[in-house]
Parts: sequence; structure tokens; C-alpha cells
Amino acid sequence: MAKLLRQGSMWYVQWKDRGRVRRISTGMKHNNLKSPPDFAKAVLAKMQLEEREYKHGMEKKEEQRLIPVDEAVDRYLRTIADKRALGKVTQRSIDNINYRVPPLARKLKELGIRYIQDATRENCTRFMVAMLKNYEPSTCVSYAHILSAIWNQYLKHDDKPIEMRNYWHDKAVLPEIPKKERAIISNEDWAIIEEELKQADPKVRFVCMVAHYTGARLMAVANLRENDFNLTTHELTLAESKGKRHVHPCCNQLSKLLLDWPLCEHRYLPLVDQARLSARISEFFGKLRKKYPGRFAGISHHSFRRTYITRANMLGLPKQWSMDLVGHVREETHDIYRQRVSDILKSADQKIADSWETVH
Repeated sequence: MAKLLRQGSMWYVQWKDRGRVRRISTGMKHNNLKSPPDFAKAVLAKMQLEEREYKHGMEKKEEQRLIPVDEAVDRYLRTIADKRALGKVTQRSIDNINYRVPPLARKLKELGIRYIQDATRENCTRFMVAMLKNYEPSTCVSYAHILSAIWNQYLKHDDKPIEMRNYWHDKAVLPEIPKKERAIISNEDWAIIEEELKQADPKVRFVCMVAHYTGARLMAVANLRENDFNLTTHELTLAESKGKRHVHPCCNQLSKLLLDWPLCEHRYLPLVDQARLSARISEFFGKLRKKYPGRFAGISHHSFRRTYITRANMLGLPKQWSMDLVGHVREETHDIYRQRVSDILKSADQKIADSWETVH
């Protein structure tokens, strides 16, 4: 409830708005008088009248409008398209969203979430349980990120947001993602790959070689330009996600590869579509699996990044160093790639056993 109080030399009106204390001056001095002047009382009466028209800082509504899922999805897609026009998101993100969002909206309505007000914790949990029957937990978490963005447009981004919670990121809703030990490339595997790359498509050879020496992502390598390699310091600037770039020091082998590689219009590789390049690399590893039965199971172009980080772990490099080398910012992301290696565990086990026999 609004009230008058003396602050400094003036009369102020104080009230609470969404749990926060607000205060405005009446412009009237109190002159050490206990009773406020009529003008200050008039200001107070006006604030008390307005306070009755408000609830927690938002105007009361006779009936809150139900927001259909289709309307929310259309608005989200328009927002993403506007961000693309401003260069804030990549075309790859647009393609991914356009591919995932429409069927996601259909699935929501099939499971009874026709309006965003229907997204209670129980309904969100039920939806995610149903999704887990068809998708991996990591994919379901990605869907939850998209759904959260769609809902947040109405929960907090409007002048008059909807009074409800966003349950799509609630711990009770999100599935647990078990960490899987994925394939990494051994010394013997790399010797075979290096030999086979000599006969492979030049694009495939360049991407695999650079990824092997830097742990870089596919398109970061595919989009390298001549001026990304510093001839003086032998440092390579690689593009990361969300428009970020980081400088990677080059080993002698990588420096020689970049110096000897023929350029095409100041690019190391001509412009190439990611899907086609990825398909060519997948085809290369598919042929290797047929030629060498029992080898290269689960190996892809992303295995180079995983192997690079795991080898940094094997060599005992501090985590922050390996994060700097590959451009990771969050430890949680980096830890997904750092895998346990049985040889390291055996060595650690032996060192622990030997420590008991140390003569003091």
C-alpha cells in the first residue's frame, strides 16, 4: 500500500512494485512538520488509486488471452529471420530451426499442448517422456532449448508478459544425458588415414589434416582464408560458434601444410556446402571401414576434435590450456570431449601401487 514518508527535506510517496520498493518525490518540503500538506496527500491518493488498478506492476486483465502454439511458432520464426537479416545468426541455424520447429509444433498439439498456457510442469514432463521414445536425450534437450525460446517471447519479452513459469528447463522435465565414451583415433589408425588421404579428394584431405593438427570444427577449416594464417608468427585464426574467432598456434607439420597448399582466390578451399563436404568425408571413412574390417567404427570428422582434446588430457596439459587451444569457453562443453583412456588409468594405478613401496 502506498504511503507518505519524509526523506531528506522532502515528502515522498513509497510503494511496492513486483516486490521492489519504489519511491517518488512529491516536490513538497516537510519543514519538520509531522502532518503532510494537502498537495502531498493528493499525490498519495492518486498513487493509491492507481495501485488498485495494478497487480504486481502489471495491469489486471479480466481474462488473459490464450496464445495458440501456431501463433507462438510463427512469431519465433519471424524473430529468427529478422536476426538473420542483421547477421546475428547463421544460415545453418535458420535451416536447423526451419527443419525442427514445424514438426515440434505438431507434436505439441498431439500431446495436448495447444496453447502456451498449457505448458504446466506435468504437461512438459509428459511431452519430454514421449519424445524420449523416438529421440536421444541430447536431442530432446536441444528441443527443450527451442521450446524455451518460443515460450520466453510471451513470458518476459513483452510489455505485458504472461504470468506463468517456463518449465521447459526445469530439472524435473529435462532428461539426463549419459556420457558416452566415443571412438578416438589411435596412432595406428592415423597412420592408415594419413596414407589413404594421399589418394582422397583434396577437400577431404585438407579438412582432415588441419582438424588432426588443431581439433577444429569442420566448417572452421573449410572456410579458412589466406590471411587467417600469419606467416610471421605461424598462428592460425579459426572461426568458432556464434561469430567468435580464436588464434591457434601452428605446429611445424601444420605450418608446412598451409605454406605448401595451393590457394584458390585467397581461400584454401573453394566455397563448398557443409552437407556435401560432410557427405564426402563420411564416404571416405565408409570406404576405410570396408577396406579395414573391424577398424574405424564410430570414426567421423568430429573424431579429430575429440581425439585432439583427449590427447591433451593424456599428456597432462591443464584443462584451461586445452580449452584455449580448441576455443572452448565452458568447462561443461570441454569435458564432453575429454575422454578417459585406459592406458592413463593403468599408469595412474601403477603409480599409486608403487607409492606404497617408497622407502622413507
